[in-house]
Amino acid sequence: MTRVHILAIHGIGRGPRKGFSRDLRNLVVQELEHMGSGSASRAEERRGHFWQEVVWDEDKAAEELYQKVGDPLPRCIRQLLRRLEAPTPREFACYDVGDILDYYSRQRQVLDKVQEKVERIKEEHREKGTRELYFALVGHSMGSVVAFDFLHRSQREPGPSGGWLGADSRPGSIQVGAASDVTVLASGLFTLGSPLALFSRLRDARAHQYRQGEPFRLVDGWWNFYDKEDPVAFPLRGIFGTIVQDVVVNNCPLPIIGVLRAHGGYWRNRNVAKCIAQHVHRMEAGEH
Repeated sequence: MTRVHILAIHGIGRGPRKGFSRDLRNLVVQELEHMGSGSASRAEERRGHFWQEVVWDEDKAAEELYQKVGDPLPRCIRQLLRRLEAPTPREFACYDVGDILDYYSRQRQVLDKVQEKVERIKEEHREKGTRELYFALVGHSMGSVVAFDFLHRSQREPGPSGGWLGADSRPGSIQVGAASDVTVLASGLFTLGSPLALFSRLRDARAHQYRQGEPFRLVDGWWNFYDKEDPVAFPLRGIFGTIVQDVVVNNCPLPIIGVLRAHGGYWRNRNVAKCIAQHVHRMEAGEH
């Protein structure tokens, strides 16, 4: 049976790193079990293999900057906001805005980090004699930009008229590492709280990954989840067309607190988990 591997990509800002997607992974496993999917046992027994994380913003530059400039808010307010999973204005500037600048200063290294994960999975399957494997990307916030750029880089040549890479014309086929007899297919993309609409304004990007037409191809589809109270998230169908399906979710129905927790709540949203579980089941059961 063809396997689906999930790669979750961290967003930006101050917060947990390793294990950031654990809650969503566990919900996906539960949904597979509720569905009676044949994939449930594999996902349950090998959770760390079925679902892996990519943390790209590990450098200490943002922390060093924050420590140097300090934070004018009283400590009690900072602690309250942290419990609500919301940054202070100074934290937002140092970690979130700062990390965006950091990503574009070392974009190649970040995308290489995602590629290394895929290459390791590919090599493992090659050793087992597997001929084909699927992987799906789950990108939160700035992580959705990383996922988008990775899919584009691994499928299309640069430039306004850049064609598709490689001889394999199958939708979703990507080029990673040395040529081998293992076909790697990008099966799905799940963007959570994505700011991609803002990045589509970049002049150079409009001639490359944000150009008109398909930025990349997927076997199954792209689902973009956004909470209307999340100031970072945007619907994307009006920009990228029918390749993407926008899905509205409500991460926290409580007033005021809902606004503060909207951006981080995707990792605990059962609707997101159900969509990912259904994707895994379709791919592994051959129903796509």
